[in-house]
Amino acid sequence: MAWDFGSEAGGTGDAWIAGDDFTLPCLSCQPKHTDYWNIYRITVWAIAGGYESDFQLGDRYQTISLFLGQDQGEDTVVPRVATANVTGNETDNANVTITPVEYPDNPGVAYQGSGGSFIQIWQIDFFDLGIFSEGQYLFAADGISTTGDPQPLWFNHASNAALSGTPQDQSDDLYRWFFGNAGLDEIVFGGMVDSDGFGWDKSSDINIRVYAEHVRTDIPEPGSLLLMGMGILGLLSAMRRRRMFS
Repeated sequence: MAWDFGSEAGGTGDAWIAGDDFTLPCLSCQPKHTDYWNIYRITVWAIAGGYESDFQLGDRYQTISLFLGQDQGEDTVVPRVATANVTGNETDNANVTITPVEYPDNPGVAYQGSGGSFIQIWQIDFFDLGIFSEGQYLFAADGISTTGDPQPLWFNHASNAALSGTPQDQSDDLYRWFFGNAGLDEIVFGGMVDSDGFGWDKSSDINIRVYAEHVRTDIPEPGSLLLMGMGILGLLSAMRRRRMFS
């Protein structure tokens, strides 16, 4: 399945795009400790509209963008962290690559839609995204059509966790939607959607694969710990004096 939430792929006027969330874990999980991760690659999958399999992504989309930012709750502003112009199946950004996906048992095509026709899936890889602290993050991918019209819509590929065949980390059977489009510097978190009853008969999550390596853990500086310890000692001393004179 795939979701676009009625986006205007042309990038003009109001638009809505689909996305989801993921969590960068804490390793120390100690008070005031913060773990930092280098996200060196994110992979998403998209469906470029239509049922043909013999076209290139650049035939339909001129720009693709990835948005990524820490979840701050309602109305979170999510910045664009990567964008690329598309020609054929190539981009003008060395950190953004496009790969047509094929089923191993059905070369040349990929995704079979509910109507039985095969639809091309495109794997989009975004590299070298930078250092991020532990926590929950919102993401979305979107494309601007070559004609500037809302069609074809950009659909982000999604899966039902129970039917995927492999464990789906962090799945919650909900996806997220955002105000915005690929041509903007930032989008705004709008809410969560259960696709069961909202366009489909199953719940789903937008598919993403995050590649990250732990780079450091920030802990309180020794001077801060010393001052905190002195404060505790001073409090205990004051309590003892109070008992002596009471």
